Amino acid sequence: HQYQKNVCLGIYALENKTGVVHKFLADATILATGGIGKIYLYTTNPECATADGISMAYRAGAEIANMEYVQFHPTMFYSEEGEGFLITEAVRGEGGKLINKYGEEFMKRYSPEWADLAPRDEVTRAIYNELIRTESNYVYLDIAHYHEKGINIKERFPTIYKECLKHKIDIEKEPIPVVPAAHYFCGGILINKYAQSTLPGLYAVGESACSGLHGANRLASISLLEGLVYGNRAGKTAVHEESKKEYFDSVADWIYPKNTSKSYDDPILVIQDWNYLKSTMWNYVGIVRTFTRLNRAVSDLRNLRLRISDYYRNTNLTRAKVELRNGVIVGNLIAQYARRNTKTLGCHYIESK
Repeated sequence: HQYQKNVCLGIYALENKTGVVHKFLADATILATGGIGKIYLYTTNPECATADGISMAYRAGAEIANMEYVQFHPTMFYSEEGEGFLITEAVRGEGGKLINKYGEEFMKRYSPEWADLAPRDEVTRAIYNELIRTESNYVYLDIAHYHEKGINIKERFPTIYKECLKHKIDIEKEPIPVVPAAHYFCGGILINKYAQSTLPGLYAVGESACSGLHGANRLASISLLEGLVYGNRAGKTAVHEESKKEYFDSVADWIYPKNTSKSYDDPILVIQDWNYLKSTMWNYVGIVRTFTRLNRAVSDLRNLRLRISDYYRNTNLTRAKVELRNGVIVGNLIAQYARRNTKTLGCHYIESK
């Protein structure tokens, strides 16, 4: 909650079991809500990565930054049930080969010098283009030949081996179905070195924050700094936050919609809108972007945001609706920022066509 558009005084929180919205007032509010991965069709992120904190901060008036920079990982286990998990790049580093549905090794076509050992972003785009070229949902990562090098797969990659077996794939004998996936968000709520946002009283840490550490692309493990270092700084700074208790009485309780219609409150609408958001972000604001796609995304997501806003305000709140609204708002922002940035840089890749 903000007071006169210049101070954060706390939060409204939805209790999932009862649907009751509680008011929590505080001199300092710290957002540590994670990333945005679930607004994409494929992601290595957990279910809760629905861009909530970034959306809340943006609506409250805090500045956001670098929203176009979404990092994709080249290899996530592909499952038709949607239960994917990350396949570490170390698998390719040990000699794993990417092959298409025809059994062809395709990386030399995209990176003649490095082939399967090309940098992460090059491999991600190569797989993306190969999926389009072969009209496939996934490619394969083949490591069944490891035994020829004397590598014991069960010992070298025990977790991957066990997880793949759960999906009835023995990676000692069969290739792993993989697909690129949204992995890390380099943008977010703009913060200073003390994790303070531009809205007084509001702090952000972790993936929801944009500290500038990552520039246009994140290096492996650097994201720990935004959680550990900035988390520590946020806590130490927040305890000295100026008291705002004189404003607390001005904060109203949550206003519930008066005339909700059960026929309008249909969970299928939420499911369909989530699917629409994910496919729009994946196809138009994903790994390879064009201005034609981005223009379409901005238009489509603007209309979706208007529809969801009306639905949100005229039905009883649920977690699914709150997350959907937040996801659509941030998805629209990512598309807008991407459209404005005409320069390919880091994980923002613009194709000129």
